[in-house]
Formats: sequence, C-alpha cells, structure tokens
Amino acid sequence: MKPKRTLSRLLKILIDTAMYAGMLYLMSYRPGRGLFAHGTAGCAVFALFVLHHLLNIGWYTGFRRGSWNTARRLFVGTNTLLTMSMLLLAASSVMLSGEVFAVLPFLPAGQGARTLHTVSATWCFVFTVLHIGLHTHAPLLCLRKKAAGTKAVFLLYAAYGLFGAAGLGSFVLSGFWRSLFALPGAAPYVSDAAFYALYVLMTAAGAISVHAALLVLNRQRSPVSTA
Repeated sequence: MKPKRTLSRLLKILIDTAMYAGMLYLMSYRPGRGLFAHGTAGCAVFALFVLHHLLNIGWYTGFRRGSWNTARRLFVGTNTLLTMSMLLLAASSVMLSGEVFAVLPFLPAGQGARTLHTVSATWCFVFTVLHIGLHTHAPLLCLRKKAAGTKAVFLLYAAYGLFGAAGLGSFVLSGFWRSLFALPGAAPYVSDAAFYALYVLMTAAGAISVHAALLVLNRQRSPVSTA
C-alpha cells in the first residue's frame, strides 16, 4: 500500500474513532456535567461527521460503478439511515441550542424537541453499530478463514458467543431499549466506566451479528451444487 494511501486510511480511522468516542461521551450525559460541554462536544462530533463524508466523497461518486451485491446494498441503506438520524439529531440540537449557548436564541425547546434529540441519538448509535459491523465483516471473515480447520476456530466461536451474550445483557441492563421508542421510564444509573463498558459490548455484539448475517446471506446467494 502506498504511503499516501496508508496515511489517508489512518486519518479516516482516527476520525471515525474520535467520532465514536465522542458519541459515547454525549450519550453518557448527566446534568451535573453541564450543557455547555455537551453542546460543544456535539458540535465537534457533527464536524467530524461532515469531515468523514468529505474524506469519503469517492464512495458517493462510485455509485454507478461495480455490481450491487448484498453488502453494498446494506452499506447504502445503513449509511442513508445513519445520515438521516444524524440530521434529525442536528435539527433537535439547533432547537435546544438556546438553552446551551446564550448568544443563539433559537426556537423555544419543548418536550418534543428533547424527545426527538434522545430518540435520534439512540438510532444514530444503532446505525453506527451497523456501519461498524459492515466495515469489520472483512477482517472477521479473514480471521475465520485463518482459524478454519484448527482448534482456534472453537475459541473464535466461543468469543463470538460470549460477546453476543454480553452485548444482549448490556442492551437489557442499560435501558437503551427505552430510548429507541421513547418509552416511559428512566435508564438505570450506572457509573461512567460501566456505561462505556455496556455500550462497547453492545457495539461488539452488533458487529458480530452483522458479520453472522452477511455470512448467512452470502451463503444463500451462492449456487448450490447438485453433484
């Protein structure tokens, strides 16, 4: 790989990592932390989101090239939904910004704006996890092929199972499911460290689920031998 291409790829990974970490920080918000820090971090994450799209502009210009396989359709669908949820999140942020930045007296924020902000942030995380899963499918597939036929494959599947179970447990314990549809009730209080652990486990489980789904879909699309 050429040095320039390697540097570009590294930059994209750093930006995506910073965006993911910033998203978790924002979702872990508590009143005592202060709205100003929350709003400033939100602006930074949105700026990284825009930068991410600018650096990957070639992906959009290549729509007419190549075949549309299952993975590509999922990428387009997931990225579209992720962008829509991010724009809704940004719109609700503008409505709430008058409460954060005194010099920006935007529309008065009612309960509807706060609900939209929470729900759009939650779905944004869901589509981010799916996006991560689509990107990690190839490395996981390579790891699976290397482990095939050896004892390591059992360790790999055991790790998948453990992460999957831990992710499902984290989904239930975190109360994350309440925010998906603005269900009544508050999420249980957990420490910052526990919050990050729960959401990272949900991310890992989601990525593994996407990997497993793609394996099944690709297997179903493969021609079946009649010999």
